[in-house]
Amino acid sequence: MLVPYGMSIFCDDLRPEEGGKISFMGVYRTDIILNGEFPSTLPKFVIYVFYFEPKDCADEELTIKIFLPGDDPEKPSFETKLPKDFRQHTATNPNIGDDEEGIRGLHLPVVMGNLVLKQKGWIMVRAVCGKVTTKLGTLWVDHKSLPPPPPPQ
Repeated sequence: MLVPYGMSIFCDDLRPEEGGKISFMGVYRTDIILNGEFPSTLPKFVIYVFYFEPKDCADEELTIKIFLPGDDPEKPSFETKLPKDFRQHTATNPNIGDDEEGIRGLHLPVVMGNLVLKQKGWIMVRAVCGKVTTKLGTLWVDHKSLPPPPPPQ
């Protein structure tokens, strides 16, 4: 039985390329270490969300939620609701039948400007469809203190 699944890419920027490609710049792996103290502002931050589900999944809207460090568990900093019609079948090859895997998917770039991170903690991406919550990615946010200035001469 297929269950919803997905992932997220956390990066500084993305750029569409020729031939339908996307280039991701400044990709974070497991964490983001900021210079200085909190709060800290990122001029641009991108979360590229991939979400896949069986095509016979519940006929309910899909909600993508992004929690920033310090968010209330019931109040994400970013939330968008997508009707089922928005999610498309992922098969683009005409030689693949509609019933091959029976999966439809969503690719959603979330671009944030002047993102203020108030404290250390997790950035978490979740998809909620009906009673099912799917974990789509996490990124640890922390900081390193700047060294003290050199002594006056």
